[in-house]
Amino acid sequence: MNRTPGALSTVTRGTQKVALLGEDVVTLTVESARPIEFEIGDQMAVFGRTYTLNRLPRVQKQGERLYTYEVELEGVQYDLLRVTYDLTIDTTSNKLQDVQSDALTGDLRRFATVLIANANRVLPGQWTLGECPETAADRTLTFGETDNCLAVLQRLCKEFETEFEIAQNGFVKTINLKKAGQTFPFTFRYGKGGGLYALERQNASSANIITRLKVYGSTRNITAGYRAQRLCLPGRKKGDSFIEKSEAAWRFGIWEATKYFEDIYPKQKGRVTAVDAQSELKFTDKNMAFDLAEKVKKKGADGKEVEQTTYLLPGTAAKVHFNSGNLSGYEFEVAKYDHATRTFTLKAFKDERGETFPSKASAAFRIGVGDEYSLLDIAPPKAVVDEAEQELQKAGEKYYDQNCKPKVQYGLTVAEDFLRSLSGIGATTNVFMPGDYIPVEDEALGVKHSVRVQSFTRDLLRPYSYSLTLSDTTTTSILNRIISDQIETDKIIRMNNIKDPATARANWRRSREVMAAVFDPEGNYYTAKIRPQSIDTVALSVGAKSMQFGLTNTVFEPNYGGNANVIRVQGGVLTHYTIDESKARSWTLADGQATLDDAASPYYVYAKCQRAGAGGVIIFTKEQIRVDQDPAYYHFWIGILNSVDKEKKARAFAPMYGFTMINGRFIKTGRIQSADGETYFDLDAGEIGGNIKIKGNSDYATKTELKVLSDRIHGEVGQVNTKLGGTQQQLESLQTWSQGQVQSILNRQNTADDKIYRLQTAGFITTAQGNALYASAELASGVKISSLITQSPEAINMIAKNININAITTFGDFKEDNAQKLAAVNRRVGNAETAISQQNQAINEAKNGTVDLNRVRYGDRTIIDRGKIITSLIDTDNLKVREAARIGGFYVEADRIRSSVGGNYTVIYPEGWIQLKSGARYTNLSEGGIETFGQSSKFSVYIRGVGGEYLERVRLTMTNLPHVNTVKKEGGRNFHTLKWDDVTSLVCWE
Repeated sequence: MNRTPGALSTVTRGTQKVALLGEDVVTLTVESARPIEFEIGDQMAVFGRTYTLNRLPRVQKQGERLYTYEVELEGVQYDLLRVTYDLTIDTTSNKLQDVQSDALTGDLRRFATVLIANANRVLPGQWTLGECPETAADRTLTFGETDNCLAVLQRLCKEFETEFEIAQNGFVKTINLKKAGQTFPFTFRYGKGGGLYALERQNASSANIITRLKVYGSTRNITAGYRAQRLCLPGRKKGDSFIEKSEAAWRFGIWEATKYFEDIYPKQKGRVTAVDAQSELKFTDKNMAFDLAEKVKKKGADGKEVEQTTYLLPGTAAKVHFNSGNLSGYEFEVAKYDHATRTFTLKAFKDERGETFPSKASAAFRIGVGDEYSLLDIAPPKAVVDEAEQELQKAGEKYYDQNCKPKVQYGLTVAEDFLRSLSGIGATTNVFMPGDYIPVEDEALGVKHSVRVQSFTRDLLRPYSYSLTLSDTTTTSILNRIISDQIETDKIIRMNNIKDPATARANWRRSREVMAAVFDPEGNYYTAKIRPQSIDTVALSVGAKSMQFGLTNTVFEPNYGGNANVIRVQGGVLTHYTIDESKARSWTLADGQATLDDAASPYYVYAKCQRAGAGGVIIFTKEQIRVDQDPAYYHFWIGILNSVDKEKKARAFAPMYGFTMINGRFIKTGRIQSADGETYFDLDAGEIGGNIKIKGNSDYATKTELKVLSDRIHGEVGQVNTKLGGTQQQLESLQTWSQGQVQSILNRQNTADDKIYRLQTAGFITTAQGNALYASAELASGVKISSLITQSPEAINMIAKNININAITTFGDFKEDNAQKLAAVNRRVGNAETAISQQNQAINEAKNGTVDLNRVRYGDRTIIDRGKIITSLIDTDNLKVREAARIGGFYVEADRIRSSVGGNYTVIYPEGWIQLKSGARYTNLSEGGIETFGQSSKFSVYIRGVGGEYLERVRLTMTNLPHVNTVKKEGGRNFHTLKWDDVTSLVCWE
């Protein structure tokens, strides 16, 4: 634009008008001495936003050398006006399909994906989907053939209670679906502008005030036993199901209104956990909490017992409504329910085209594992009704709070000098944007909250001349979202971090530029501190007192949208540690976007914070400003935004705040980093990044090397201990136990002769006949005991009512007679000592990182130790285990085997199929086939007949395939033709 009078052409008037979910246009009045050839598609950059000429301007010739043009340019969102929202589009190829459809069921992401596909159908490669919130349940929306994508985008924002913004990077536009705006850090008071601003109350009508709100839900799933025909507030009947708050009623009187929430009713929700491989009409929900078909006997009016259903309504079939999945939005009657297996059997539904759902022929219209559903037309359990009443209470409270005060609209005009002071020299800042929250106080109406910028008109010739329209909207829920978004934002300053030699050279040039721009922010702080040529001192402190602050959740984005002269800032919070001697002070910094005028100059970056308040902004200026230069604001120096690098065509940001203290052998600082920024020690965050290598230059290992070696040895010993089946402490425990056993054996050896004599000459308790020993006696308590022990060369047999062994029992080969016991005892003593020696050696080897597993083993024995059996093999015809231990990473869960790691899992079902989940993708193996699917793509291969044939075929189905142009980008050149059916998704050949 040429604003210079006397030139060939001059812009005499220019305005930018932007509204929330509305218009975004720039209008110009251009006077020229010669005709100007405007063309459709001409573009203009205005305050970091791109505008396009979509209609030729109106021109008026007012003299021989005077042409006046009225030019209107439109923002990037108007490109969506050129595209119709066609539901039949294939979102993988962006091509329309030969099918009929006027309704679509899905979540917000699904509708947005169809919108992006249509936009790229007309404007290839120019549109992408960015942020998109997850929505709780699917919706079914109907569209007309003439609906354009911009109108649909605005409708989706209304339906799903969100907003949109469009970010542009080159030719690519990204739609972000999210609540727009930030909270402005300064408060405006009605009637108290003091010349800085004028806040005008434009509308104050009490016609729409509500101070007593009658609240009701839907009639759906409400039975005759409920206290009203509609869902009511918790514990309220129809007559007193209202919300009234004394403060609003006292201030404005009683204003009654009624609100029906038709989408709130008792919903018994569930999720499909298994599908029937033989029938597309059956599915299982293992978590179904009650028996839908339950029947109870009650006395009728005549006193006779009659059988009634608890949850099913007489004469009305229960229905399953699918909220997600391939059948989202469809409702089916329940034909049968089996509570023993938690299995539903549905009635098939046939539409007006004769298509049957769930489909037997197409997997794209079948029930799937993980689908969410709701049970309708039933008498829901009390817990479900209570939950719906609580939901109704919250919805009513929200609606009441939005309508219990007058609907007020304000007009705000702010003095240009005040807004210009929030920017810097050489930069133009976008102070306001639609959706921003402006704190407003209106004592007459009791208004003291933030209202939103509904729209603004900005003078292009005077960039700080704004006229704002503010709508009366409370910000409680939105502010909560903004705070949570800030917490999730990476706490970093985004810089250009390309790893190449150009980056290193650029960083060196930038460091020289930073040194040249350094000044004393406090005026005289360094005057007597440093003398030329050398520094010889006890201590060195780098960083002024005014720079001792920290930034939380502040993000700088230089080169925003690919433009080196645009920078976007997320404000966050600045906390200063020394500006107030008694305590730390914090300021909330506003978000902002600035357009810089001079690409060849660096800019100072300041946080301009109120001396008497808690608000602030970040400004970019060529001016050096001392911290206390402004009597109303502090200017805290954050850093320097470098000039545009000639090689990299981008700016970089150099932080300057904080301090470094060097005294003696100590250095206290916040961050140390390499010249290219790749390797760093962030001492404040406790983080080390980059490629760190530890090298020793002498025969003595460094402490770090020893630590690394120690960690490696510790890890190897841990691995060895795991292989041995226990930790080092367990091995030491085994050693202690073995030593105890040796001592016990030595004690037994001292009395071995006596034991052998007793064994050879012992009398029997009652009597002995040959090889049989009988015992029979009566205890003092009167209880009789009896037992029989028989002996043969092959075995000893014991017969008794119970045999209790209170000892560690070892089973092994027995080839010695009683006369050899003493020799055996001696041998076992020697063997035990040898075993202890082997175990000690194993422990030492474990510590040194090597071990022979054969040296620590149980041998050919079975040991029963209290509740533990140690053996090498269990051979049995039948083994029942109540609770199995883990087998690797797998464990038994109910009737299936499962492995779960970080939200991903593998499940093996007894019905003969396996499911794997990784992230948002699933893979099923069943019926001689495999299928894998994500949120919008699916691939499956099955061996079965096609079209009723008995002959087995390979059924290959694929959805959401890449377009041939996309494959070409991956290097594809040789293409062959297959047939793909877009109804069944089957691949075939001809």
